[in-house]
Amino acid sequence: MTTADHNSGGDVDLLGELAHRRRQVVQEESARPNPDFLESIEGSRASYYFRPVALPLAQVDVPLLLRLVEESYGSILSSPDRGLLHSLVSREELFSASDEEALKLILRLTDRKQFALTGGKFPLQLRTDFVPIRSIVVNYECVSVEVAQGSTPVAAKIVEEVYQMLCISAGTNKRSDEIALLPTLIRYSTSTRVSLPFPAEHLMSERLSTFINDHIIGGETFAGRTRSMSRKNNFDAPDVASVVTFDDLIITISTFDLRTGSGESHDIRFSVTSIDDHGMANIRIDSPFSFDDHIRLIELMVAKFIS
Repeated sequence: MTTADHNSGGDVDLLGELAHRRRQVVQEESARPNPDFLESIEGSRASYYFRPVALPLAQVDVPLLLRLVEESYGSILSSPDRGLLHSLVSREELFSASDEEALKLILRLTDRKQFALTGGKFPLQLRTDFVPIRSIVVNYECVSVEVAQGSTPVAAKIVEEVYQMLCISAGTNKRSDEIALLPTLIRYSTSTRVSLPFPAEHLMSERLSTFINDHIIGGETFAGRTRSMSRKNNFDAPDVASVVTFDDLIITISTFDLRTGSGESHDIRFSVTSIDDHGMANIRIDSPFSFDDHIRLIELMVAKFIS
């Protein structure tokens, strides 16, 4: 057993206790009834931004960190970006180093420290179910977690655990109440598949729908002009039967903080992701919101369109 392993024993035990409490919270979140329109949660992301001094990456014991993450979730290290070391180590050292050794060099020598872990699962309290983890990304100012089939509270709990693992592997530790005070920014995103109580085409305005019916399907039939023009028809549009279905709608929201002047742009996206769903009410909705805000947005939309 290494000195780091020995010194971290008590911290790892504490991590296990805190993880158990977090899983209790997540279990309670998962037990809440979902609205009728929700078919599935496709994915969620939580990103916590910290002041660089709050992420002790240069002091991280890499083998210990990777062991903690693998034992907790089964996630494994993705091949580090060796380009970050191009001007810092010899070519021979760069290409002979293992992924673990390359990560050690990146965290010790570079300013823009970063790495990613993929796969794994977040077991719930009873360990009879789990939430799949797509990725855990850490850089010099952020810990970001993306999960599949899980909500943003799940992703956020994993962020908190990963931050504690970083601290433990660096020889320190933070309580849950301390971690809550450390982030300077938090961002979320949620993706769901929903079954709307109305055709997806109703998301288009009445004027646009009328225009489509009068001039694309009917009238001058621009639908026929989307096809290749044949010499057999003197390169004119052929007679066709056509239908227009909803496929993709993107709403870009740009905001400016009146106090700081910072600007951000984010998309809300409504899309059909399966050929079999064209012309139906089944769509995917992606938003830059927490799960609760995401669901509230859809509830308001549904109420608006069926009123």
